[in-house]
Amino acid sequence: WRPASAPARAFIAGGVGSYNVRVADGAGPPASESRVGLGIGAGVSLKLGTSSNRLVIATRYTSVSTSVSSTTFLPLTVGLSFGK
Repeated sequence: WRPASAPARAFIAGGVGSYNVRVADGAGPPASESRVGLGIGAGVSLKLGTSSNRLVIATRYTSVSTSVSSTTFLPLTVGLSFGK
């Protein structure tokens, strides 16, 4: 546990989501499928000066199983958080 005034705070995130994936198997036109995906990630929020604003940097590994194969991606997110 880290107090709100800490200069850096690490966090983990995970979840389940619904994804609409366009699938092409080479035998016909691409098809669109809705599938369940799983994600897990981590990040850090860095205090900006003396204010309560923070720079947030995070990534999340996401995997979505389709009828052909699995689609995976690893986005990097950078943002600002205002307040505690």
